[in-house]
Amino acid sequence: MTMMTTAWLPTWFRALATALFVLVAAAHVRHARHGDREARAWHAGHVVMALGMIDMTVPLGRPPVPAMVGEVIFASCTVCALGIGLAQLGRHRRCLPWLLSAVGHAGMLAMFAMPRAGFDLLIWVLAGWFALEAVGWLAGVLPSLDAPAPVTLRVAGLRRDPTLLPARSSGPVGVLDRTAAPTVVAVRNRRQAALRITLALMALGMAYMLVAMQLGMSAMHEMTDHGAGMAGM
Repeated sequence: MTMMTTAWLPTWFRALATALFVLVAAAHVRHARHGDREARAWHAGHVVMALGMIDMTVPLGRPPVPAMVGEVIFASCTVCALGIGLAQLGRHRRCLPWLLSAVGHAGMLAMFAMPRAGFDLLIWVLAGWFALEAVGWLAGVLPSLDAPAPVTLRVAGLRRDPTLLPARSSGPVGVLDRTAAPTVVAVRNRRQAALRITLALMALGMAYMLVAMQLGMSAMHEMTDHGAGMAGM
């Protein structure tokens, strides 16, 4: 990480960002425990992204993970997420989360690959995308793989309207209390809101990191060109 990039990422900010990304990783680990196989894989990918951001922000002299290792990891994650998403093109709520995840992994790949010639436009496009994605998560318009599964309740032997329960509910099956459905829905809504916040934090963090790295690299190149011009006089 260059001196110019460090100016955009002071030590206190990097320590705070590291702590936030640790919380993001922990949240995805917790969500993965309650999902099906596909949801666990999706959350695992976000844990890897959070660990990559921790590597970028941890206030050490240099990132712990070598750039080449990070490139291989996130190139593999990008291909896997993209492949799973394309395989489910006909299922919007299953396809879109994977495609969004693929873009996230591609953003991490770009960070580990910097500085590299010809990346300028791509970096700005990715930064803008992640900023918009954060808004989408906070607004609740983007789907995740943590959505609950619909089931039908029976109360006193009567069928009721379908009510959403968590994907893996440990509650008893059969006669349910009339107050159970509102409670379950409230818990589900809290879980979904917490998940959207972690996804928005990840997207905002990636957008800021890309901008910081790009502006830092641009400033460094300008100083190098200026120094070369002075030397040639």
